[in-house]
Amino acid sequence: MSRAALQTAWERIVAPSPALDDVGDRMRARLLASLLAVLVVGGLASGLVQLSIVPGFLPTFLAMLGALGVLGAAYAASRTRHYRAGGALAALAVLAACLAIPAWNVFLQPLWQAMIDGGVDVLLSGHSHNYERFAPQNASGGLDNTNGIRQFVVGTGGAGLYAIAAAAPHSEVRNNTARGVLKLTLSSDRYDWQFVPVAGASFTDGGSASCH
Repeated sequence: MSRAALQTAWERIVAPSPALDDVGDRMRARLLASLLAVLVVGGLASGLVQLSIVPGFLPTFLAMLGALGVLGAAYAASRTRHYRAGGALAALAVLAACLAIPAWNVFLQPLWQAMIDGGVDVLLSGHSHNYERFAPQNASGGLDNTNGIRQFVVGTGGAGLYAIAAAAPHSEVRNNTARGVLKLTLSSDRYDWQFVPVAGASFTDGGSASCH
């Protein structure tokens, strides 16, 4: 397909209704329609790819389809004089998806599976400003004490600590009151961990586990 043909097709996809004669309304409707079209197509493509490579992804994919269906309805409204209602519906769809689809980041599942296939035992992350230790999990976020990866969230290096609203699935230990570092001792067949708090803080966490 030529570039001109693609541009024509895109114009048809995002063009607002002729009933919208205000320049500002047409611009906002077009922008919203463009955003929602990308979300629907990109979300569907991402879901289909992960459905084909991630074991146990079907329930999450079905939840994604529900959210994408609502986004599709919002897209249809976004091209009419009801584009504001379409925007509100899209916002509700995104919120519902965040509540219905497991917090496990579906876009990281292929990477997680690749790490499992490579024999990874421990994953360290630190974006959230708190401390949390998880039991070993598989690529779908399920408990897996045989081949799963144990994740440590260690965001306690000095910035303001974040509240922890509720325990995530398979969270074993969490704390948002103590700053400190995580000490890891790595051996050929096992690993040991110890959270070392700053002076004056009392929280700590320690343990050991065998490697795969």
